[in-house]
Amino acid sequence: MEMKNLMKEEQEDLRIVEYLDMHKLPESLQQMLSLASTSEEKDILLMSTLAGVSACVPNVYFRYGPTGKKYYASCA
Repeated sequence: MEMKNLMKEEQEDLRIVEYLDMHKLPESLQQMLSLASTSEEKDILLMSTLAGVSACVPNVYFRYGPTGKKYYASCA
């Protein structure tokens, strides 16, 4: 019983949408996420949309950290 509660708490900590300020997202993403009824559905919608969009921008990258290492939006 206690292990089951621990697993549930860990799953709740992994929810992404609850930590986002929805008003800072582009209007199109806000509209899309408003279609979901639970935070789990919003997480799935957001992550799948970002994965799909990243495939469309293979040459876009950002630099992160003290070394300025390049990270690409797409895994390709």
